[in-house]
Amino acid sequence: MTISLAGLTIFLTSNFLGIIPAILIGVLVYYFWGRINRKAATIGLFESNINAYYTGIKSGLTHSEAISLVIESRYPHSPDKQKQILDHYEESVSGLAIVYSEHSPDLINPKSGRLTNAEELKFLVYLLFCQENGDPPEGYDKVVRENIAITYERIANKYAT
Repeated sequence: MTISLAGLTIFLTSNFLGIIPAILIGVLVYYFWGRINRKAATIGLFESNINAYYTGIKSGLTHSEAISLVIESRYPHSPDKQKQILDHYEESVSGLAIVYSEHSPDLINPKSGRLTNAEELKFLVYLLFCQENGDPPEGYDKVVRENIAITYERIANKYAT
């Protein structure tokens, strides 16, 4: 779709502007269309994972069962992948709880000593993003985490009502 949109742009503008400006406009359309689609797909990934979690919670699952549901819904035909992700998640969450207890105690559930359910879910969404897209470039990981947090807040508020 993107290449045909860029090609159509070049074709239509070449009659009016000449071929060089038309090619430049086509390249810009291709570039920006790709960026818009990539961001929409990334936010869609975050939304689907968070919605899967809250669907599980609303149907009576515990937090850990809903976390498993998110992983199962992401990889429905790959039990090995599900186990790999769940093991990595559990190992990482335990380590994060230790670090956060020293530096961000407000993100720790005082009863369990683990991260809050919200922080665990946001971490899982980040982990799934990295699993499917690779680790984000340095600096961009903060943007990804902020987008996850914004998406989480929006969806959590929707399910709270």
